Amino acid sequence: ADLPAPRRMPSFTSARRRQARRRAAITQLLRSVAPALRAGVPPTVAVANSARLVADSALDGPFGRAMGELAIRADAGLELGPSFRRLASDFDLPQVEVVAAAWSLSDDLGCSLTDAVATALELLQADDDRERALRVAVAGPKATMHLLTGLPVAGVGIAALAGVPPTQLYTGLVGMAALLVGVVLILLGRWWSGRLV
Repeated sequence: ADLPAPRRMPSFTSARRRQARRRAAITQLLRSVAPALRAGVPPTVAVANSARLVADSALDGPFGRAMGELAIRADAGLELGPSFRRLASDFDLPQVEVVAAAWSLSDDLGCSLTDAVATALELLQADDDRERALRVAVAGPKATMHLLTGLPVAGVGIAALAGVPPTQLYTGLVGMAALLVGVVLILLGRWWSGRLV
């Protein structure tokens, strides 16, 4: 039986969500590599296996291809420092720079990679914690912003419930001018509130 085609990330997915998925994939890669390195598995073997798994499960096409290329380079026994550095710059993952620098040192001098991978994992975890704290901190102000945007619009509905349809409420030059000014102020207020949040 044919296997279903891998799901691809829809084009409407926000850049922030895509970035969070990339960070999660890098975290998964490093979490797989770290114990393998501690157990004495050759670094290229550990990276090849982990990168292949991440590439197969990636919903983001360009990132999945980059993971696939990393797996191919690791399989071939090539230097991985430049590949990690390219991942860090192409996908805005500065935490991976630590791994890239350590890998380059390891290729040149034979240094251990275990500590560098652990440090990169800690940096990724700290970023995730900061992101979570930020979401919690802005949840209240965002809810207030949505409520204040909806109140003037609800006024039209309340008038309709009271027996004054919108077509009668906004008739004439004054009514249309009030409607136009109200819409502009709502949009301006929402934009300004969004910037403040």
